[in-house]
Amino acid sequence: MSVELSRMPPCNLVAEKSVLGGLMLEISNVDEIAPLIRADDFYNEPNGTVFKTLLAMHDAGKPINTNSLADELNRLGKFEQVGGVAFLTALMEAVPNAAHIPYDAKLVREAAQRRRINYAARDLQAAACGHQDVDELLAKIERLQRDVSDRGEAGGCLSMLEVLLKRHDALQQATQPHVPTGWPGLDSMLTGGMRSGSLVIVGARPSIGKSSWALG
Repeated sequence: MSVELSRMPPCNLVAEKSVLGGLMLEISNVDEIAPLIRADDFYNEPNGTVFKTLLAMHDAGKPINTNSLADELNRLGKFEQVGGVAFLTALMEAVPNAAHIPYDAKLVREAAQRRRINYAARDLQAAACGHQDVDELLAKIERLQRDVSDRGEAGGCLSMLEVLLKRHDALQQATQPHVPTGWPGLDSMLTGGMRSGSLVIVGARPSIGKSSWALG
């Protein structure tokens, strides 16, 4: 292996092409893939550009095929940047079917995470060998660790079932009977009074009657 290849950051270009080709074959998979990876997870910049464009086209309800994607990239002024027709055709030919897209997407995400860890480690090594204050260095370590960990949480999208369950709980709570406080003004502020399981915090400056009100 050459020195250049051995120094290549962690990446999985085969998986990147597989994800893109699979989405072009079956764009409905985007609902499963979008929460897993983002455009900047792709090591190859043209791959990331194509991925971002595919998602935008899907969100806009546009048809997905080689011609429509080429037109959209051309409209954005990025068609030649990604490699033109030859690049898009190669993506389609590289993937016989879309069955392995979720697995390949996870490989892309894992490689991206390893890459970020690699960059963070090099950044810390350079800082540790320099003259940076130790406290600042420790703070930098915590910040980098947090950034890498937070970036590992892909998407964060809720499924339709999770959304419906949350809405169901909210509606149930809204229909629970209110417990009047005996103070009409306060009941009005609480939309009818307190509910079972709710947390009401009373705050005011000292000696204004908070304790007396609570005991009442």
